[in-house]
Amino acid sequence: MSTQGRDRHERDASWLFLPQRKEHHLRRNKEFQTVYRQGRFFASPDLVLYCLPQEDAQKSRIGYSVARKAGSAVTRNRVKRRMRELVRHHAGKLPSSGYDFVLLARQAAVDKSFQVLETTYTTLISRFLHWCNQARRH
Repeated sequence: MSTQGRDRHERDASWLFLPQRKEHHLRRNKEFQTVYRQGRFFASPDLVLYCLPQEDAQKSRIGYSVARKAGSAVTRNRVKRRMRELVRHHAGKLPSSGYDFVLLARQAAVDKSFQVLETTYTTLISRFLHWCNQARRH
């Protein structure tokens, strides 16, 4: 791809939430704890989506967490890879700025197929977006 084509592509995609970039990740324990304590959550038996509005944030950020009860490090990392893929597939549905998110997988998520997790994740996103619309009205 030529440089000109790459630049046009980057300009067109600038509004998207691109969770694979490092600046879009929560890294420190303190950041996770802030979202857990001060944020709102949307839960299912498999996944929990935490969100915290950040008025001064230029970009939305996301962090991934898997409960230790889920199993060994290998198992937890496999679940994290699935969660990253879920977010990547549905990146356009999340706001590109103004929020910190934490996606937490519970022990039940280990045995679920990708399709089941995807259905659960899209349900959590729709509940989050409904909450956002309600918050804007009031």
